[in-house]
Amino acid sequence: MLIGYGDLEKDGFNIFGVIDAHKQNSLTAVQRDFSATGIILNRGLYKTSGNTPSANFFDNGSGNGGNISFANGCDPVNHSFPKASNGTCRYDYTSQVDDIPETKQISFFGKGTFKLNADNNATVEYLHSESTNINSVAAAPLYDGESAALTGLVVPVGSKYYPGGSGGVAAFPGLTGDLSINWRPLEVGKRTEKDVSKSDRFLAGLEGTIGSWDYKTGFIYTQAQASSTLTHGYVTDTGVLNGVTSGILNPFGPQDAAGTAYLSSIQLVGQTLSGKTTSTGVDFKMSREFGALAGGAMGIAFGAEAHQDKANYDVNTAVASQASSTGLSDSKSIAGQRNIEAVFAEFIAPITKELELTLDGRVDNYSDVGSTFNPKVGLRYQPTKELLFRASANTGFRAPSLYEKNAPNVVSNTADTYDDPKLCPGGVAIPGANPNTACNAQQNIQSGGNKGLTPEKAKNFSVGVVFEPTPAVTLTADYWNIHLTDSIGTLPESVIFGDPVKYANLFVRNADGTLAYVSATNFNLGDTKTDGIDVSGTWRLPKSSLGNFMLAMEGTYVNRYSYQTEKNGVYTENVGTFADNGPVFRWKHTLSLQWNNGPWIATLSEKYLSGYHDQNAVDDQYVQDVKAYSVWAITGSYNGFKNLSLTAGVKNLFNTNPPFTNQGVTFQQGYDPHFTNPLGRALYVRATYKF
Repeated sequence: MLIGYGDLEKDGFNIFGVIDAHKQNSLTAVQRDFSATGIILNRGLYKTSGNTPSANFFDNGSGNGGNISFANGCDPVNHSFPKASNGTCRYDYTSQVDDIPETKQISFFGKGTFKLNADNNATVEYLHSESTNINSVAAAPLYDGESAALTGLVVPVGSKYYPGGSGGVAAFPGLTGDLSINWRPLEVGKRTEKDVSKSDRFLAGLEGTIGSWDYKTGFIYTQAQASSTLTHGYVTDTGVLNGVTSGILNPFGPQDAAGTAYLSSIQLVGQTLSGKTTSTGVDFKMSREFGALAGGAMGIAFGAEAHQDKANYDVNTAVASQASSTGLSDSKSIAGQRNIEAVFAEFIAPITKELELTLDGRVDNYSDVGSTFNPKVGLRYQPTKELLFRASANTGFRAPSLYEKNAPNVVSNTADTYDDPKLCPGGVAIPGANPNTACNAQQNIQSGGNKGLTPEKAKNFSVGVVFEPTPAVTLTADYWNIHLTDSIGTLPESVIFGDPVKYANLFVRNADGTLAYVSATNFNLGDTKTDGIDVSGTWRLPKSSLGNFMLAMEGTYVNRYSYQTEKNGVYTENVGTFADNGPVFRWKHTLSLQWNNGPWIATLSEKYLSGYHDQNAVDDQYVQDVKAYSVWAITGSYNGFKNLSLTAGVKNLFNTNPPFTNQGVTFQQGYDPHFTNPLGRALYVRATYKF
């Protein structure tokens, strides 16, 4: 809803406000066939976990292992399936994740402009927004050694739930000692977390003319708050340990009444993490024309800005420390701040009527990462009315954000499964090692900030042409080239486990030699080099009795995207192939056919992404390519009623599913949620009434 009042010229003021609310239900993985499972063996997809509803176990006495339910085909009703090679079961966790989380959003924006005199205005703006996401994933994985609190998660000899004991668990041959378990208690339900973010921005400014100078200045204050709260499905580590070792909980089958009540009593709810960032600043800019060259008056502008940023990230250890499945059990609160000052200048020189030169320069000073100067030069040459050439070159600079530097460390599961290179070299567990945690398992990985980050730097240039042979046709093409150094990111998990000798320092181990986690916190990677061409075209067809038609297209062709995962390292080519984190599309475009005739308006559009070589993570027999992704949409509007506009449309007109991929970098499987939409065909209507 938008409402406004006042005419700036007649009344001396104008105010307006906008309120927007949005709600979207969740879409679970099993609601779409293409994402319902992580097991499609004939296409190289086998994303499963060794933490199962009926626990896999390892006998610390005899060294034997297995699963009680294996002989009966595991537990397919609960998405547990046999792995014939070692007599254990695997859990298809993909079936329990959300493709799209439940979201709620509401925002308000208000602005007032006030005329001070004929040449100067004052403005005030306020923006408030709130967003709530409710995410669900599979029930918590629990295993011996997952954390310090879960060390010793075993079914001891003599427990009523020891195989063959009085609890009704079937006997298992060859067992002599306590059983380390890999368990996932489905009775607890999915792990569900509510993330809430709130942001506010206040701006007060002045703009106008002083003498021959145009000016604009303002004060800005922004604040963002976020929190994460456990709402369901989490259990305390000590509660699980005590329940299993004392014989209250049955990790091999359904719970009895006492076990069910006990699981309910150890559920963990509450806020685990909160954060707040603020930025307070002022800026000032002045510009004017002066002098004259053959092409006209020259222009100059300069300005300055200063602001202070603060960030606090608070871990609620009273809740987070009780469950390793939160990923925050060992995390600490952290804070950071910085002061930033900048000055900049711009000079425009129309050398001739056909040729224009632009020179820019900017100096930034960050109290935590230092200073930088970045110039830019641009040329614009238009020899005829129909033809325009343009070019620019500049250097770039991006300081690491306070979050990138100060985010609390979080330990979670890897998206894919890996062998512990020390305890399971070549996929075979060494004597005494538990194969259920060391081999083909989701390992622990640590993410978080790094106070030692340095800024990213870049050198860029582009050249382009605009050709308009007739007023009805416009064509553009721009070649761009970017060289990024010291890029900020994380080493992909596949790179770390792919070369454990090179990255041995990133493997953090417990006192008993088991893997605690691999460290993949933020740091400065190597260089990235990319270049390509942006093209666009517009064709406005002649008017006719059928109405007005316009065909438009915008596309990007990427020639190269090569990156290093470390300074002076080997370059990996990413165009047209799934490299470490995902693909870079060789070609992508949007295409639209627009029509209008009186009160009627309609648009048919397409979004296209080219195919690429898949990740193919299992082995070479599953080498394949991901198909191109093309999605069409149509929308139509009627504006023939007074104050009323009606719109109807169809998104994903042909109900096109995302193309299959065996990628393993997300918990959603069977497609890539980074680039495609799992929703499918969606019909919508919209009515707008003005009063």
